[in-house]
Formats: sequence, C-alpha cells, structure tokens
Amino acid sequence: YDMIPEHNSVSRLGWIGQKDFSPYVDGLIFDGDAICRDFYHAVRQEGDAQEWIRFVRKIRLENNITAKIVLASSFASVLVEPCNCNVFFVHLWGGSGNGKTVALMLAASVWANPKVGEYIHTFNSTDVGQELSAGFVNSLPLILDEMQIQKGEKKMFDSMIYKLSEGTGRKRGAKAGGLQKTSTWRN
Repeated sequence: YDMIPEHNSVSRLGWIGQKDFSPYVDGLIFDGDAICRDFYHAVRQEGDAQEWIRFVRKIRLENNITAKIVLASSFASVLVEPCNCNVFFVHLWGGSGNGKTVALMLAASVWANPKVGEYIHTFNSTDVGQELSAGFVNSLPLILDEMQIQKGEKKMFDSMIYKLSEGTGRKRGAKAGGLQKTSTWRN
C-alpha cells in the first residue's frame, strides 16, 4: 500500500458529504463513465470572474425577468440538498426567437461552459438518458433545451417532470445479475 499512490475520485458532480463539492476539490480525479467526461470537464472556471459579474449585473439592471429567474435557479440548485428542499423545475415557454436558449446559456455560465452540447443538453434523449444526466449533475442544475423535440404530447412531458422530480432513478437489473446502481439527485 505504501508504493501505490492514493487518489480521491468521483463519478459525478455536486455535493460530496457536507463540505466538499465536485469538481471543486483539489486533487479530485474524474473516474466516471467515459460518456460523461466532457460533461464533467465543461464545469470549470474560465475567463475573468469580475467581468462575468459586471456582465450579469448589466443584464439584471435591464429588468429582464427571465434572466433573473434562470440565474436565481442556477444558484439555488446547489442549495437544494443542504437546505433539505424539494427538487424544482423552471420551464421557459414561448415561441421561437424569444431568447430561451440564450437564457439557459446564461444559467449554465454560472457553473460551466454554456455552449449547447457541453453542459447544456437537449430533450432529445430517452428517459434513461435524462435520468442518468440528472444523477450525473446531481446538485448542479440539469439544463435541457428544445423541449419541442421531445416526441409525444403534454402527458409525456408531465410524466418526465414527475419522474425527475422524484430525485431518484428507476431500479434496473444488471446484465451480470443483481441490480445496477440507482442514480439520485437533488437539484
């Protein structure tokens, strides 16, 4: 044991116990699914924090209610678990060209690279994909764009919201027998 280096690793984002928050722990190594590696690495500080704060203040002074809501929601997401609150959703609804994607990019910029496909994903996924994404971001906001590409009717959307609001995934059998690890989230 004295010859093999020891490292702390994580397979998801968010709270680790009551004090640490992934990925903001020194020396923490990502050891999760390869498909989530880019998602994980999208969460990082880049650019000048004071410049970002000035930019966001300017937007907030314009009294843009949508921007205020998505920013507050993005910051509040990480407080759900320590405050023992319920999982919550913000659904931006409106016609094409109303700035919904740009608002989501603003919300994502609090924590990550706001480019769609980096941290922001679309509804173009299965229920399992959405569940695994929610489990992966864990405490950070799950930001999904373009709900209209979700096939089906309003009942399917309501069902998806209901499932994600549970904060825990579905029990599934493993190929080798037994059960797969069940995803959980508090965002």
